[in-house]
Amino acid sequence: MAETLSLVEFVIMKNSTGSNSGVVNEEEEYFESQDGDVATELVNGGPSITFSDRVHQFIEYKMALIVIVKLLGKKVGFNELLNKLSTLWNLGSIFQLMD
Repeated sequence: MAETLSLVEFVIMKNSTGSNSGVVNEEEEYFESQDGDVATELVNGGPSITFSDRVHQFIEYKMALIVIVKLLGKKVGFNELLNKLSTLWNLGSIFQLMD
């Protein structure tokens, strides 16, 4: 069974045992969290999580090729949306669609 991660652990991909598993992209680059990458505190009774510039740059790098599609109007099925986007964008390579 998969281990449940907190939001902070998920973002920096650190498992709850404390060992850093790293985040891997296609070029085998690893992101390892360092002291000071994440700061948590309570602000007005609610949690506040602040990430270092290094973490923000890594997230920007990983999300550079992400496109968010907002659907307006009628409901569209997952496979129908995948087919329509493939046809409209006329992509030469496969892309991943997430719900």
